[in-house]
Amino acid sequence: MRTRRSRACVLNLDPKFVNLPKIKLEQELRAMVDIELVEVKSLEDPDFRPCDLVIVEAQGVSNGAFQAWLSSFQARLVAQADIWVPSLIVADISVPEARELMEHAVKSNWYFDVVQPAHIDSLPVRVANLLRIHDHLHELRRYSETLDRLQDRVNMLEHEVNALRLDPGSR
Repeated sequence: MRTRRSRACVLNLDPKFVNLPKIKLEQELRAMVDIELVEVKSLEDPDFRPCDLVIVEAQGVSNGAFQAWLSSFQARLVAQADIWVPSLIVADISVPEARELMEHAVKSNWYFDVVQPAHIDSLPVRVANLLRIHDHLHELRRYSETLDRLQDRVNMLEHEVNALRLDPGSR
């Protein structure tokens, strides 16, 4: 269960680039009052942690370079933590390139979504879904840690029972 407000890090790959969809994105982000938004300059930015969601403004990444950029971004992101932070990437990619992302998404153990600049209106629902995924990943880790502790306890009790069986005089 989350004990703090959700925190989204906003990474703008090209701060000098301005267009109407980018302005709309900034307006939508400011309207999300339930989420703490933190602007970061890179994934290595000291303000990056803790981060529940990365929102990347990547309209400047060209169509032909998007797949390579995404792979590089993913590698840098997953190196940051044991629970990978989901990402929402705003990029103007072609339909064929979007289709190619399916294979990448299926093979990956990382959650991301790519939003076309023309579909910024869907941002709140996409953000909420990715935040819930991040919460579920934390829940799964807590379950795993609890199961590990319980297994350790069972192993210890089995060891004690076996010791009692081997030492009949201790009864």
